[in-house]
Order: sequence, then C-alpha cells, then structure tokens
Amino acid sequence: MKAGRWVDVGRVVCEEVPRPSPADGEILVRTAYTSICGSDLHSVYGGPPPPAVPAGHPGHESVGEVVESRCPGFEPGDRVLTVPHFVDGRCMAEYQALPGSFCIRLAGKAPLSRLLMAQQLGTVIYALRRHPLDLIGKDVAVIGQGSAGAFFTFLLKRAGARSVLVTDKSPARLAYSRHLGADLTVLAGGPDADGAGATGAGADGAGFRSAVLEATGGQRPGHPEKNRHVVFEHLLPARTG
Repeated sequence: MKAGRWVDVGRVVCEEVPRPSPADGEILVRTAYTSICGSDLHSVYGGPPPPAVPAGHPGHESVGEVVESRCPGFEPGDRVLTVPHFVDGRCMAEYQALPGSFCIRLAGKAPLSRLLMAQQLGTVIYALRRHPLDLIGKDVAVIGQGSAGAFFTFLLKRAGARSVLVTDKSPARLAYSRHLGADLTVLAGGPDADGAGATGAGADGAGFRSAVLEATGGQRPGHPEKNRHVVFEHLLPARTG
C-alpha cells in the first residue's frame, strides 16, 4: 500500500509499505479521506522525526471503511470516523489498523467527504460546552479562521451573538467566513487591522469585546514543544480600558 512517511524536518515522502494486519481488538480501515491538522504541521516542521516513526504518521483525522474487524461492534463495510490519539495516528496511509476504541461508526448515507471534519467540529462543540457563554445580543471576536475558527464563527452566530468579528492572514478564509456568519472580517497585518475592534457591523463603540476566542493553533507560551490539541484555550473577558 502507499503511505506517507515523515523522513526529515519539513519532509514527508510517499512509500510502498506492507499493509498492516489488525490485532485482537483492532479493525483494519481503508482510508477514504484524511485531513492535515495544524498539530501535524507543527510536528513535521518543528524538528526531526522520532526514531522508527511508523508509516502514516503523523495523521489522526480521517474517515474510511472497515475491511477487516477483530473488534466486537464493527463489521466489514462499516463506515467510520477515526479519532486516535495524536501519537497513535496512522491515517496518512491507504490502510490503517487501529483499536476499535479509536473509531466511531457513521450512520446514514452522507458522503464521507462531508463527514471528514466531524472530529474538528466535535472539538469546537466540546470547547464551547466546557466554557458555556451567554452570547445573545453580544459582540465577539474570533482570531483565526482555519477549520476550528470557522466552526466557532458558525456556531457563535447561531448561539445568538449579535456581531462576530474574525481575523486571519488568508483573504480566502476571510471571504468564506462571511458565508458562515461573520459580520466583519479583518486581514491580520493589513491596513484595517489597527483599531478594527472599535468599528464594524454591530459594533457600538465598545467594540467586539464581549469575548475573544483564540483559534490560531499556535504554541503554548513558554512551552514551544507542546502543541494545542484543543484550540479553544483563552476566553478573555471584556476590557473597559
């Protein structure tokens, strides 16, 4: 089978490797779609790979079909979302053997391409439930419009936020965020960045200060070796100064 292998800093190559066989409690999944998480990029570009890094790693977000099962509850033909721990991810491969506990059966007939981001959506929903907010009629800002930031924008607007300001370095992401409910978009580092919080659709002079959500996926301050696995980390209360 074909699989990606991390061979050096910033370098992943495609290789032919043996197809894995599932052990007791595992299933063999034929990967249909996989996505590249920000933590994957941080790993690949942040340093050399660990010794004997397995084929298919990093990579922990994928959907596929079960072709062999040695785990109760899964049968060949089942469609699954794979949710392994980051260090156990092998989804940059045509096939992956992983514990059934790392898989979620997908019901219905929706295209797998539309279900790939379910893990990321679940992460955002979990974060919002962990930090419940009353956003009805309030102004909020989301820093970063990658997949997590985009889901935050979509959900916050539907949670009753009056106005949602978003910022990102990508004009394409900002354009798409408008379709998700963003009221004001600001290109980070662009000419409109300074003072943007005080103006825009729905802003009332206090600016977008009810809540600020950081969703850039950056490194933890003081801990460059640790990546954020839950992107919702900082909820900043309104500032009056």
